[in-house]
Amino acid sequence: MENVYKYSGILLAAGTSSRMSSWKPGAMLEGKPILLHSLESMSSVCKDIVVVGGYNIIELTTLINENKESFASIITCIENTNYESGMFSSVRAGISQTQNDNVFIALADMPFIKSETYKQILDFSESGPSSDEVIYPAIIHYPATNKIKKGHPILIKKRVKERIIEETRDVILRDVLKEFKGKEYLVTDSGIVFDIDTEDDYERAKNYYSYLKNK
Repeated sequence: MENVYKYSGILLAAGTSSRMSSWKPGAMLEGKPILLHSLESMSSVCKDIVVVGGYNIIELTTLINENKESFASIITCIENTNYESGMFSSVRAGISQTQNDNVFIALADMPFIKSETYKQILDFSESGPSSDEVIYPAIIHYPATNKIKKGHPILIKKRVKERIIEETRDVILRDVLKEFKGKEYLVTDSGIVFDIDTEDDYERAKNYYSYLKNK
């Protein structure tokens, strides 16, 4: 898939994991740290990936350096010293280090996003109008009413990337993205809305992984 060379990714891993008893990126899921599950799917379409850390940066850097040769993507780890101000500061720090105009944004604590979902979003981006500058994967969350829920990874285009880099205030990413035309792309991957925030989420993730293995 030659189009992967046109896409970069940032994976946000700066948080304190305050609602977990352990550091989330390094928490094990079926014998592999959660972070590596997230990296694996993103690396299927991205030439380069920037992992943005903050809290526990030494452990994060070590985890990346010990495993980055396992992925086809060029993977780097950077520190956002301002991570406590909010997620947007990590997005801006990561975006500025990416090599391409098209950038996927995802969270390190969402290990169930499928590689196929990334590929579908990429294909949708390539075949759709250039005026669609933000693409959100979405899933039908309430089948009885056909209500949908947006998730990750978000894909942004060149003008959005430039706008994020130039923003100097501590704002909310969602508010910046609203300035641009967005398009929702329906997928069947429930992993786009499955993040791990608490111990209960972690237990649910382990059970869900076992379910997927035995399907």
